[in-house]
Amino acid sequence: MVRVKLVKLLERLEDEIKIAKKRAGDTHTAASEIARAAASSPSQSGDRTHAEGQALLSKKLLTELNNLKSEVMNFADKDVPTLVEVPCYLEVVFSNGEKREFYLVRTPVNICGVNLVSRESLLGQVVQGRKVGDEFELKKEGQQGRAGEVLKVE
Repeated sequence: MVRVKLVKLLERLEDEIKIAKKRAGDTHTAASEIARAAASSPSQSGDRTHAEGQALLSKKLLTELNNLKSEVMNFADKDVPTLVEVPCYLEVVFSNGEKREFYLVRTPVNICGVNLVSRESLLGQVVQGRKVGDEFELKKEGQQGRAGEVLKVE
């Protein structure tokens, strides 16, 4: 069975990568132009540093998006797992009735409207290896725990 949610995530990642490529190109161009102008004006060196920083951040985001795409692409055409594994789409419900939908991944990236949870996070660690119907408890040392149940794994 095709992992529909991972395919949807791949489609979204492709859109985000297109945007990030354009942004990385634009910020690199702007940084180059500012660098030329700043060469003759010490007062513009702060602008140059800022522009170079923005260019580096844009390039880093593009790299992270491409890495996440590679991670997801390797599993999108595989069978739906019975146990929670990375990467996968999950739905869980907490004892207070709150439902959460998210993708469990190795390295999450900020994408507006997409919930990516790291396998290293507390939630990621607790749900790995569980199956639909399994209960879990999120508990930080010295704090009251929060019970939940796995509703869907894809």
